[in-house]
Parts: sequence; C-alpha cells; structure tokens
Amino acid sequence: MKLLFISVKIIGIIFAVLLFSIFGAINAKILDFLFLDDKDDDKDFTQTISFILKLTICVAILCFFGRNIIERIPFLLENVQGFEFKRLKEIKGGSLLLFFSILFSSAYHKGINKIKSLKV
Repeated sequence: MKLLFISVKIIGIIFAVLLFSIFGAINAKILDFLFLDDKDDDKDFTQTISFILKLTICVAILCFFGRNIIERIPFLLENVQGFEFKRLKEIKGGSLLLFFSILFSSAYHKGINKIKSLKV
C-alpha cells in the first residue's frame, strides 16, 4: 500500500510541475506585455534597478495569485491512500512558479542583461 501512495505522490508532483510551468508561461507573457519596451534601451543604473524591482514586485503578486489558483485545481487522484494534493511541499511553497515565471520572461532577461552590461 505504501508503494501506491508513493506512486500517487510522484504523479501529483508531476501534475504540479506541469501546472506551475503553464502558469509560469502565462505570468511571463503578462510581464512581457506590461514591461517590455524597445524604446528604453538607454537607461542608467538606477533606472535599470528600478525596472527590475518593479518586475520583481509584479512577479511576486502574479505568483501569489497563481499559487492560490493552482492549489484549488482538482487532482484526479485526490484522497487515494489519504493523499492530499494541496499538502505537497511543491504546492505550498510556490517557488517553482516563481522559477518558471522568471525563466520564461523576456523582460526579466532584458533587465538582467542591462545590469550586466552597465558600468557603475
């Protein structure tokens, strides 16, 4: 019976990662829509840091809402061997959603590359 619980938990983790990657891509599209401009290539260091801070605040808010939505999506194997989907550490933390949101966001990469190329 313990093998069944472990199998259900692994399937739950895979399901969670798929949901987080989908919601991360959605978050990235929202961030790119809000923050990606071609006209602001000549920013100085403080403007670039301000840009990254605004992005970080927005991604945190989007991840908060995304994690709460993902917690409420029904899992097909809920209550099999007492398994509860929303008790998974991956769901409770939401760090995967943050990872995928930043990974897929072109605006974030543009801001980080500007910081790397600036001379302080």
